Amino acid sequence: MKQSAKRPRGPIFVGVDGGATWIRVFLVDRLGAELAAVQGPTGATGVRPASSHRPAADAVATRIEELVRRAANQGGCADALPARGLLAGFSGAGSPEYRSALHEALCGTDLAAEVRVTTDINVAYMDAFATQPGMLLISGTGSILVARNEAGSELRVGGWGPLLGDEGSGYWIGMAAIRAVMKALDGRGPTTGLGEDLVQAAGVAGPRGLPAWCEASARWQISALAPRVLEQAEDGDEVADEIRRAALRALLEHLEAGRTHLEMTSPAFQRTPAVALAGGLLEPGGGLRADLEEALPRLGLLLRPGQVRPERGAAAKALELFGA
Repeated sequence: MKQSAKRPRGPIFVGVDGGATWIRVFLVDRLGAELAAVQGPTGATGVRPASSHRPAADAVATRIEELVRRAANQGGCADALPARGLLAGFSGAGSPEYRSALHEALCGTDLAAEVRVTTDINVAYMDAFATQPGMLLISGTGSILVARNEAGSELRVGGWGPLLGDEGSGYWIGMAAIRAVMKALDGRGPTTGLGEDLVQAAGVAGPRGLPAWCEASARWQISALAPRVLEQAEDGDEVADEIRRAALRALLEHLEAGRTHLEMTSPAFQRTPAVALAGGLLEPGGGLRADLEEALPRLGLLLRPGQVRPERGAAAKALELFGA
C-alpha cells in the first residue's frame, strides 16, 4: 500500500492484528492509501487474561478502540469514524466462542459499520501472499506454520499452544532456559550463565524464585526472556546455544512438514516454495531471522523478502470486503 499524507477521500477501513503481547492498528482510505499505523501492548489499561493465553474479549475491544481512535487522530481522520469496515485478526480467534465474543465486543464500540474477526495467522498470510500459494512461518510468543497450495488447500503445522506445542517460539525458549537454570541448580545439568540474566529479568532474589515467578507470569512475560537467551548464545554460553539450536531445529521441522504437504498437493512447489517469516523472533532483526534465512536455500526454499505486517493485511482485506 502506498503512503498518503492527504486527508482520506471517502470512508476509511481498519485493520487490526493482536495477540498476547501487542495490538497493531492500520488505517487506509478507500483507495488503499495508508493513513496511520499505531501499536500498543495488549496488557495496557487493565486488560487481564481470560485464560493463560487468551485476553478477555471486552478488555481487548476496549484496547482496540483506544488504539484505533489514536490512529485516527494521528492520521487526521477522526471525523471519518465510525469506519466503513474493520477486520481484526487476533490470537485465540480460532475458537468460535472467543471469536464470537470478540466480534460482539467490537460491535459494541461503534468503531465501524461492519466488523469481521478472524485469526492473527490469517491476516499475516493475507499480507504475505494474499490469495497466492506459499508458506508462512511465525515465531513470536507462540509458533505455527501455514502452507497453502494453488487450490487453497491448507495445512497448519504446530500452533498447539503452550502445553502441547509452540516449539521454537519465544515462550518455548524462555521456558527451556528456566528449566535449564533449575537443573543446573540441582546439579542435574551443566552450569550456565543464564541464571543471573533470568533472575534479573524476573526481578526475583535468586534462581529459587523463578518457579513462583513462572506460575504468576503471563505467556508474553516468559516469552520476553527469549532475547536474553539468544544474546547469551551469541556470547558463547553452551546451554543457551543448545536452546537456540533446538529452537531452530523445531522451526525447520515445521518447514519440512509444510514443504512435504505442498510437494504432494501442488506440483509448482516442487521447485522453490516461497516462505514468509513473521513474529518477533523471525521479523527483520529478530533473534532467529538470520539463522532461518541461511537455512532456507539448503532446504530448497525461497525467502519472500520484506517484513510481514499482519495489520496491513487486515486493512487490505477490510477494504476488499467492505469497500464496495
